Amino acid sequence: MSQYLLSFARQNLEGRSDAYLVLLWCMYQANQGKGRYSDHIKTHITAAADQLLGRNYQRIAARFKKVLDSKPELDRIPPFGLGTLDYLRVKNFRGFGEFGPDDTGTFIRFSKLKNIFYAPNGGGKSSLCEALEIGTTGDIKEAARRKTKVNQYIARGEVKPKLMLMGTDKLPVKRSISWSGCFIDRNRLQEFSLLGSKDTGSAESDVLATLFGLEELQEVISRFVRPESFSLKAFMRADQAEALDTLERARVSL
Repeated sequence: MSQYLLSFARQNLEGRSDAYLVLLWCMYQANQGKGRYSDHIKTHITAAADQLLGRNYQRIAARFKKVLDSKPELDRIPPFGLGTLDYLRVKNFRGFGEFGPDDTGTFIRFSKLKNIFYAPNGGGKSSLCEALEIGTTGDIKEAARRKTKVNQYIARGEVKPKLMLMGTDKLPVKRSISWSGCFIDRNRLQEFSLLGSKDTGSAESDVLATLFGLEELQEVISRFVRPESFSLKAFMRADQAEALDTLERARVSL
């Protein structure tokens, strides 16, 4: 992930506020550790509060930008870190069967822009998505949720499934963890489907956080000081109290 994060940082370091650069720095530091990514972000934002203050982030960003501009390998990262899919050929996989031994499987070619698949219940929509998921990541989230081995989950009788996923570069798609963010398991989709309903009692931000797995990050952000709860009265100089009252009366009259 660090290579994609560096590529993103190179395009988003100039003209940014200190607060933005602090969060970007925390993300970069969290990526260097092992374990859950959200836990590392929380650690750097909370435990390292003293280290976050007192830095000249604009100067750090300018220096870092010069270093990143000297790395030509960052130019070879495709958009979003992922390649473009060309076609899928699949058979004996979940809802995809075969007509006979000469059947080469269902062939689906993808558009370079958008692809929309629709069908009634049992029409193979989930099977198609899961074929793409295992073809790009090597795993299926729904199988893990059901505590079922992937081989058992995708099995269709005793016949071994066959799947070929090709990219527009005319090469088989390499399985990578980078693709995992493209697939959302069904229980989160159910939450998302209720987003527009007034009967759920859930805030829009809560539903979106659940959908994209950002509950812990949202919790961290919610702990930041809000303007309405922040007061400077305790730090007001006593010798300026009268001048402040004068300004307040002028504000009210205006």
